[in-house]
Parts: sequence; structure tokens; C-alpha cells
Amino acid sequence: VVTIERIPEVYQFGTENLKRAGYHVKIVLGDGTKGFEEDAPYDRIIATAAAPEIPKSWKDQLKEGGMIIAPVGKERYYQELLVLKKNRAGTFDTNKYGGCIFVPLVGENGWKEQ
Repeated sequence: VVTIERIPEVYQFGTENLKRAGYHVKIVLGDGTKGFEEDAPYDRIIATAAAPEIPKSWKDQLKEGGMIIAPVGKERYYQELLVLKKNRAGTFDTNKYGGCIFVPLVGENGWKEQ
């Protein structure tokens, strides 16, 4: 399991709490919109912040048969929950699971800092 956090204080807090709880999670301080190519390809990519669109880096870092689960929308505070599955041809089948509201995914391939 790999997680990416962009805010240093949240990164530190999460690192300490996961260690204290006994979880073995790789926590990366960085831009989540770029993914983490070092450990790719991934079976699943689960976003806990909303992107205006699925970043290309996530699609590239997903293995065949893998899934991306993410809130996506062109409006900063209203999205649709999407599940994308990468098929053998490298294209994606997409299912929509209704409206939702997540915090914005800020980064190079997401929303800009306000």
C-alpha cells in the first residue's frame, strides 16, 4: 500500500499514526496528481480528493485489469464518483456512481492552490 500526501504536517501526522497502529504503509511526501511511478504498476488507485479529470499518470501507472476509484468533476466542489477499469487494449471502461463532494486534489495535474 502506497499513499501520497502533499502537506508536510499531514504527512508527518499520518506517518506517526500509521506506525503507532502497526500498519505497513509506504507514505510519500509529494504531488499525488503525478502518482508514484517507483512502485507501479498498481492493482488499484483510490483517490481521497477530487480531480477535475483523471490524471494521465494514474492511468499509465495502473496495470491491466486494475481499477481507479476517484471523485471527478469540472466543478471544484461537486463531483461524480467514477470507477475506471483498464482493459487488455489499455483503454478504460468507466462506471459512474452518483454525485459526491470531496476536497480538491491540488497539484500539477489537478486543481491549482487557492
